[in-house]
Amino acid sequence: MGVIIVALAAGIALGASRLLPAARLGSLGRLITATLFIMLVALGAQIGANRELLANIGPLGWRAFVISVLSVAGSVAALYIVARHIRLTAGAPERRDG
Repeated sequence: MGVIIVALAAGIALGASRLLPAARLGSLGRLITATLFIMLVALGAQIGANRELLANIGPLGWRAFVISVLSVAGSVAALYIVARHIRLTAGAPERRDG
């Protein structure tokens, strides 16, 4: 988990540093989509190769569905809260003391 957080922080730092040209930033969406597709195919291949998991897919399927739905709902809720906070702070006038 620590490696994921470090990689995410490194990406944020890289984006904030403006070291990437603007032309490259536009193609990052396609790169992310392609990478996610490759990861999903690899995950599916790993699941398909696990005979024990495939034998128990019935009972595990319902639990996996519930966990997936709750994960998506939590992610959407967190995004809503963060987006609302950013919108509120971005539109707030600066306060000057004195």
